[in-house]
Order: sequence, then C-alpha cells, then structure tokens
Amino acid sequence: MSFPTSLLLDWYSTEKRDLPWRKTYDPYKIWVSEIFLQQTQVSRVIVYYERFLERFPTLLSLSKSSWEEFLPYFQGMGFYSRGRNMLKAAQYIAEKYSGTFPNDLQELQNIPGIGKYTAAAIASFAYHQSVPAVDTNFIRVFSRFFGISTKEVQKKGEEVYAEGNGNALNHAVMDLGSSLCTAKKVDCVHCPLKNQCHFFQTQQEIPLRLPSRPRRILEEERALLVLHRDKEYVFQKNNGEEILSLPSFLRPKGKDIRHLLQEKALQKWNIHISVRPPFFTVDMAVEKGLLRISFSRAQILQGEKPKGENFIWIPPEKLEENFYDEYTQKIIEKLKNMKMPK
Repeated sequence: MSFPTSLLLDWYSTEKRDLPWRKTYDPYKIWVSEIFLQQTQVSRVIVYYERFLERFPTLLSLSKSSWEEFLPYFQGMGFYSRGRNMLKAAQYIAEKYSGTFPNDLQELQNIPGIGKYTAAAIASFAYHQSVPAVDTNFIRVFSRFFGISTKEVQKKGEEVYAEGNGNALNHAVMDLGSSLCTAKKVDCVHCPLKNQCHFFQTQQEIPLRLPSRPRRILEEERALLVLHRDKEYVFQKNNGEEILSLPSFLRPKGKDIRHLLQEKALQKWNIHISVRPPFFTVDMAVEKGLLRISFSRAQILQGEKPKGENFIWIPPEKLEENFYDEYTQKIIEKLKNMKMPK
C-alpha cells in the first residue's frame, strides 16, 4: 500500500497551524521551539518562544549567558533540566561547531538534550532532509494508516520519506495527529487519508507499544507559596512580563516545608506568616527524574504586604483575567473555589 502524500499535503496547505517556528529555516530557532514543545502546550510555548528569542536571538548569544541570565526567560516552562541542557548544548555547539548546528543526524544526537526525534526535526525543518521525525503523533498516524505495529513504523516512515517532501510531510503528520487522528478521538470523516486507511476500512487498531521508560527518581523539589491577605493572593511578574507566578523556593532535602516558607518570607519580605500543610502536590517528569511541587497556603501574621512593580495582588473572582506559568495554572481553579479567611 502506498502512502497518499499528495492528499495529505493538499490538506495541510489549507488546514496547517500558523506557528512562528514554521516561518524560519534557522536551526537555532527550530531547536528552541522543539525543546520548548516537549511536554508543554503549543499556546503557552508561543509566548515563551518569542520572548526568549528577543533576549537570545542567536545561539552564540545564548552560549555566552549564565544560568542566572537564562533562567528568567525559561522560568515557568518547568522541567529545569531542559533549561540546563539548552545552555550546555549552546556552549557545546559554540565550541565544537563555531555556533552553527551540524546537519548530520548522528552529530545532532551527540548534542546534550537532543535525541533522535529532535535531531530528525532539525534536519528536516532546517536542512530540508527528507527524514521522518517520529514522535507519538507520527507513530499513531502511520500505525493506523498501514495497520502496522510500533516497531514497523520507523522503517515504513523511511520508505515513504525516501520519495522526498520530508519537511512538509513532518508538519502535516503532526497536524493530522494532533487534530483529526488523536489518541482519544478519531475524526475519520474529515481525514484526507480515510479511503486508503487500514483503520478506517477495518475499524481495527494495532495496540501501540511505546518504549517503556525507566523508573524516575526525585530530582528536585520546589515549595510554592500561596500567600493571601485582605482576601487577595499575591503573584509575581517575571521580568515585567504579563505571565504571573507564585513565589517559589527550592526545597533542600529533608527540610520542613512550613519552616522553609516561614524563613524565606522573613528573609525576603520581613514578614511573619502562618503556613498550612501543603494542600496540593504534583510530580512532573523532567529529563531523567521527577520534579515535585508543593503548594502551601499562608497568611501574614505580622508585617506589611509585599509591594512593588513585580508584585500583584488579585482577588479570587479576578484570577481568570491573567496569564500564569504552568505551575500556577494547575491551582487557579482550586483557588477560585476556596473560601478565603475573614
């Protein structure tokens, strides 16, 4: 069975998403987008992507920055090991390749933080190499269309891409897999591939067997402070931007969260606070481990409310009027439904 490349590309030409990283062939900008898109929603990535490139327009500018200079433009994306690897990669490329990304697939995979998929994406989108960028969307689309197992997808993809058009094909498969051919919902009626698709004709799906991941260990813990007073919550602005975050502190191993937050509040703002036990904890996957985030409510007992251009106090009924980083966004609904103390 041949793959109807022309049908898919015709569909893509009218249905493609308008994304800023699709308007460039610069491998650096494409790499930034691919790293940012790992486990982060596209709508959120766009904001961070454009702000990041304003500050670090080239790989060499990024390679010369310190972690302290870099962090404010990555903070809120989470998965901080991704950020550390970005700096390592920039320094590696600057030193070994004079600031220019290599165009060889294997050399790309030798760069810190770049795996097989990201290497293929850079080779395809920046260097026009017709290689399949195999992610979960790609696996799902090809597995359903050909009625093949996960193990066969890579080989089949290479056969299809040998005919060319890899750059546009990768974008088209991504958009098809994220819109009509999703994991939870299949819209075969509007799919351009339906007449030749194995799944559409048989309604039988080959179970996807994605590579098993090793058990993750706890890599980092952060304590987020949900501080309230006068029926308002306090948030911080990142470098004057509109994206808000909760005050966040790295938790040393074994350190009591309540004592940590009380100490930090006294050191940073000269206030005494009462801290309740964490009401919400979430584990988030990072490069090789887990990031654990604990949210604790606290009230000012003594001292003035933290003020300044980087602080904003918001009542529960106005929480939805702002943009938040990914950590804070997880608890906005909970805060809206919580009863504020008198």
